Amino acid sequence: MTGEQAQILEAYAAVAAVAVTLIGFGFVHRQLRLGRRAAEAQNHTAVYQIAFENYRKLIDAPHLRKYFYDGAPLPADDLMRSQVLAFAEIFCDFFEFVLIERSTMNRQIHEAWVAYMRDLLANSPALQSFVNDRRHQYTAEFLSECDSARRRAAPIVVSPPVAVVPQSTTATC
Repeated sequence: MTGEQAQILEAYAAVAAVAVTLIGFGFVHRQLRLGRRAAEAQNHTAVYQIAFENYRKLIDAPHLRKYFYDGAPLPADDLMRSQVLAFAEIFCDFFEFVLIERSTMNRQIHEAWVAYMRDLLANSPALQSFVNDRRHQYTAEFLSECDSARRRAAPIVVSPPVAVVPQSTTATC
């Protein structure tokens, strides 16, 4: 083999090495993309499983719903207050999980859960009270969301009952 042939062979080998490296990078990139999709799917499933478990608990204790969805103040009764605060912790832990897992969740799904979280945090005195008393156990990001939701919250106004006056069925002139 001549020197010129050796140089040509080395050039082909160098081009082949670059091509193999590029193909390898393409394969690694594809695997990473597939891995991210799998992680998103797993987190999507986990978030919904946790949410369904929480909803099931609310179905089993429907008297607690008003403290999270209807703006009812924390009850004075110790037993009821304990139940409400225990459920508030379940909600808060779930919401923090959603925030922590942001990077591995589909953006639209994450945004929908955050909107739900903000709505409940803004309108539930029970959640607000629980977070105020337990700030030390949550991340700065979650606490920031709680504080922001509280600032956006409209004051909860309870309207007095409206008296219903039956209308006469007889015509008057």
